[in-house]
Amino acid sequence: MNKLFILGHFELRILKTDEGLNIEAENQQTSQLFLKTLTEDSVKSLNRDPFFDLATIYQVLQDFFGDRPQSVSLVVSDEGKLTYSCHLSFGSVTKEMGFSIQLEKQKIDPLKKMEKTMVRLSSRISQLEEQLNTQVHEPAAADSSAVEKLEKSLKDFEITILKKIEQLESKMEKRIQILEEKVGSLPNSDIPHFENNLSHFYISNENKTAESHSQGFLMAQEPFNMNQAARFSLHIENNNAKLLGFGIAPGYLKQSQHLSTLYPFHELTCYMYYSAGNVWKNGTSHPLNLPIPQNDDVFAIAFEPLEGKLIVYQNNKQVDTHIYGKELLGSNILYPFVYVGGKDIKVSFVEN
Repeated sequence: MNKLFILGHFELRILKTDEGLNIEAENQQTSQLFLKTLTEDSVKSLNRDPFFDLATIYQVLQDFFGDRPQSVSLVVSDEGKLTYSCHLSFGSVTKEMGFSIQLEKQKIDPLKKMEKTMVRLSSRISQLEEQLNTQVHEPAAADSSAVEKLEKSLKDFEITILKKIEQLESKMEKRIQILEEKVGSLPNSDIPHFENNLSHFYISNENKTAESHSQGFLMAQEPFNMNQAARFSLHIENNNAKLLGFGIAPGYLKQSQHLSTLYPFHELTCYMYYSAGNVWKNGTSHPLNLPIPQNDDVFAIAFEPLEGKLIVYQNNKQVDTHIYGKELLGSNILYPFVYVGGKDIKVSFVEN
């Protein structure tokens, strides 16, 4: 049988089943729920008395809520610890017995918590209104000052509810704003796709793999969102000729991809990591003795347009950093790209 009791600011439910004894305590002020299922084996750890069992716990709890004897105490702490104590007198000797059960804290569903809170507050308003109406319609039995107090109490209570709702709305709006900012700062990890209209590249794998027929460069279909951090990863499938470069190039070069003799790395806003171990930054080459891309390597570029910065990783290890400066980027739209100096070089955009 499921029994419901009120204990301080807790609502206590006790349910005896064939499997054991369920004790549920809900804090009516915070809607925090605690729950514990006791079995015959788990009860043994609560009390050393060999006669102490599930039936005993169930009965003493029932007796407490039935008679509420002064010699017995039952409390639930805000941390969900239920403590029962009883003082037994044997002549002039008083002995204390009892037990404690740590109930397990349950995860709160915010919507259910709000729903329960509103139901509880609505119930309280209904009680006050009913009490007020009863006294107003029975003036002989009513005291005018008591009615005024009730009216004030009801009005104050409604004001309190409205304030709490406003506070809740304010907290939720701030939380939403924080989450939106965090989501907006997450790198865009969508896999880019190569353009598929150039004769010097064979494109496959749903436009994610490119294999060169001759010298040239190839840009992705999708530009970077210049208001959001982004990251793309490139799997090196064949770079035996060591003639591969990759990086970020301005969008106005898209119209010139068909020109095999155009070198995108001469552009100011271009960054290219090259197989010779050097990089091209702001239109000039920098011999930095960096790791040469090998077959089966995965290189990634993390680009942060709002900070004017990019970071290069080889197999998840950082190998280079480049600071553009926001003023250099200006209003340019940038794209991922690859450059090859010969044929049979093969790369694929892959998941980050």
